[in-house]
Amino acid sequence: MTRFLQDRETDDAIHFGFDAYSDALASTVTDQALKTPFTVAIYGDWGSGKTSLMKTVGRKIENDPKAKCKTIWFNAWKYEKSEQPLWTTFLIAVLSEVSEMAGNAGLKEKLRGIGQKFSIIGSQVLLSRVTGLGLSDLKELASTFQSNTREIKTLRDELNEAIRTALSADEQRYERIVIFIDDLDRCLPDRVVEVFEAIKLFLDCERCVFVLGLTRGK
Repeated sequence: MTRFLQDRETDDAIHFGFDAYSDALASTVTDQALKTPFTVAIYGDWGSGKTSLMKTVGRKIENDPKAKCKTIWFNAWKYEKSEQPLWTTFLIAVLSEVSEMAGNAGLKEKLRGIGQKFSIIGSQVLLSRVTGLGLSDLKELASTFQSNTREIKTLRDELNEAIRTALSADEQRYERIVIFIDDLDRCLPDRVVEVFEAIKLFLDCERCVFVLGLTRGK
């Protein structure tokens, strides 16, 4: 009897024969001795099961009461054609998830304000592309936009503190956030670089772990 398999990711990686890898990854990113921020890259060709592996890791984290980790999923390709810079969309998506953990209106408002700053910087970057300013000038652009950002370090510190406070305020008492970024290999190279820059410039925060899925070519 012929059996048809759907071309769709699953959260049970045992079908791909690498259940042991998902156990190891879940154990690594939830290890309380792990110094954060920390990044793991999962490489593989299209159709090799990267997304299924990541979803399996995510499921195991969520089902482990001892893990104390909040999982966030971002599909980069879904927003690759957006008019907004991909890194801005990524950061705002993370902020939205963090905001759900916030226990009071004041913290939610602070997170909303940080998101607005990212949106403003993103608008400036879009303008810079029209005028010929490159992404390499992102840091300079952000630091000189004094009325909203002053400097990237200050904004990163604000985000770091907001994440720490939100984790403490959540009833689950999460210890860290595990952010899965999938389908980067489907995005244009400059968009991939944008996301990497956003992680380094703005999310270089304690209690953050990143799991990236991409091909070696990226």
